[in-house]
Amino acid sequence: MLRRLWIVLAFLLVPAVANADGHRAGIFAGGSFMRASEIVGVHTSTELVLFKSLPRLLVIPDDISIHRGQHESGRVTVTTVMWGGGWSLAPTDDTKHAPSVHLLIGGVQGMGNDADLAMAVGGVYQLVDRNVMGWEIGVQAQYDYFFFPRTDAQNFHRVSGGLVFRKKK
Repeated sequence: MLRRLWIVLAFLLVPAVANADGHRAGIFAGGSFMRASEIVGVHTSTELVLFKSLPRLLVIPDDISIHRGQHESGRVTVTTVMWGGGWSLAPTDDTKHAPSVHLLIGGVQGMGNDADLAMAVGGVYQLVDRNVMGWEIGVQAQYDYFFFPRTDAQNFHRVSGGLVFRKKK
């Protein structure tokens, strides 16, 4: 099972992205909530669309969040630094609604169980309704489930929401 997961991950991390719902790149910034112990923070990510040869692939060069709050018996700061790829599920290139799914890999620091490898699977929904000087502006909601394949660290959920800016092609 783990070998298959690595094959899928390797495919997703190939730095080639295709015509993903009509934009070249995107930037997201917003608030975030982690269900590990109800910790709140900020979350930012970017996405790139590089090539048109494969259908609707995304490269996510960075996905970073910083959270603070109570966990078990004390205050903690949890930092996640991830990257990966995914697929856009948008039906057409000119749609206002742009859902996607992704697989991320990276690290998580904090909560007393620092892991050398963390993975996250999740999804994004973007509603992009404004176009200002070549940039599409909208809102994004994101859900991620973090897990640790090589350790017994505590898995957790992250829910984020905020603004997204996407550069048109």
